[in-house]
Amino acid sequence: MVAVVQQVLDKSGVTATGIDILVTTGSTFHPVPSLASMLVNHFKMRPDVKSYHLGCMACAAGSIGINLVHDLLKANPKSTALFVAHENVTAGFYTGSDPSRLLANGLFGMGAAALLLTNKHSLAKRAKYQLLHTVRVHVGQDDSVYRSMGTFESDEQHCGNARIRFNQDVPLSASKAIRAAVAKVAPKVLTWTQLAKAVRNIVTRRIRGKDATPPYLPSFAESTIDHFLLHPGSHGLLKGFMKGLQLTVDNTLPSAAALRDYGNTSCASTYYVLAYLESLIGIKKGERLLQISVGTGVKAGVNVWQAMHNIKEAHSVWDHLKGVPVREADLVLPLQLVSSVDDHAEVAKLLAEGRQLKQMPAVQLKQMPTAAVQLKEVPAEMGEWKDTDMARDNIV
Repeated sequence: MVAVVQQVLDKSGVTATGIDILVTTGSTFHPVPSLASMLVNHFKMRPDVKSYHLGCMACAAGSIGINLVHDLLKANPKSTALFVAHENVTAGFYTGSDPSRLLANGLFGMGAAALLLTNKHSLAKRAKYQLLHTVRVHVGQDDSVYRSMGTFESDEQHCGNARIRFNQDVPLSASKAIRAAVAKVAPKVLTWTQLAKAVRNIVTRRIRGKDATPPYLPSFAESTIDHFLLHPGSHGLLKGFMKGLQLTVDNTLPSAAALRDYGNTSCASTYYVLAYLESLIGIKKGERLLQISVGTGVKAGVNVWQAMHNIKEAHSVWDHLKGVPVREADLVLPLQLVSSVDDHAEVAKLLAEGRQLKQMPAVQLKQMPTAAVQLKEVPAEMGEWKDTDMARDNIV
C-alpha cells in the first residue's frame, strides 16, 4: 500500500503535504489506527488533511470510493484527493471445512492501487481521464440478497468464526445490483439508435403487454463505450457480464487476465484491468471506459471515464507478459461456450490451434469457479487522477 502511494506521488510530482483529501478502502483488513491514519503518519501529511477510511464495502468500494471522492471534491474546490484501494487476504483466511467459506481462500489475492484526483484547473492539462458519470446502488433491502455473501457467524470453533461466506444466491444477488446500477448509467452511454430502440420497446410492451414482447437488451459492445473495467470477481461473474451487457470475448479479456494472474483483488481489481489496458492495448484520446464493481451488501458502482489524450504506458504489474496480450486460449477457463465441446482443457487446446468454434449464447451464472488463482505481485503505480471543474474528475 505504501509502495503504490509513493509511486503515484513520484510520478505526479505531487507531495504528501499537497494532499487535501485522503480516502482509503479495504475489504477484510481494518486495523486500528486505520489505513488512512497509517498513511498520514508514514507520509507526514498536513494536520488539516481530510482523511476517511471506507471499510467493509468489499469489492464494490473500488468504484463506490470514486463516487465518494467525487462528492468530496465537489464540496472542496481547488483540492487534490488521494484514493487508495487495498486488499489484504490475511484477515479473511479460513481454516475450517465449510465449503461456502473455503472459496475465499483460493479466489482472493492481495493487491493495492493508488490514484490522485483533483479539481484544480492548473492540473487539467496533465489529466489522463475525465470522470463523466458516477453511479452507486444498494439492493440489500432483500434479506436473501443481504445474506448471500459476507462475514456471518459459523458454528465451527477455532477456525475464525466470522470468515467470508458465499452461498448459492450470490450470482442472482450480484446481477440484481449490477442491473440496477447499469440501468442508471445506460441512457448516458447508449447510442441514439439504441435509445430509440429502447423507447420503441417500452411503448410496444405497454401496448401489447410485457408477456408478448421481450425487453430490449442493448449491446454495450456497440454503445459509446470502448473499453470495460469489469470487476474480475470470478469466472462466473465475467460470464454474467458478457451475457447481461452483450459483450464480446475481447471486451472481457482484460478482466479475465487480471483474474488469472492476480485473483480477485477486491476493491483494487478494476485498476489492475486499467493497468492492463494501458500497458498492452493502449487507449486513444476520446475513448470511453466503463468501470463496474459489485460487492457485499449487495452494492454496485459504475463510473464512466473518457481519455483526455492517447495513453500507452507500461505498468510493472504486467511486465511479466512482455507486451503480449492474453488470448482466450491462455485462460484456465474459456469465456465462450462451445456446443460440441464441454471439457475446458479441450476447448483451450482447440483455441490454441486456431480452430473455429461455434459460440453458444451466454448462460446465467450457476456456480462459483473452482480453480484457485495464483498471486504473483502487487501492482505498480496506477496514475494520477484530476479534474477540470468541480463536477468532473480526471485520471492522469
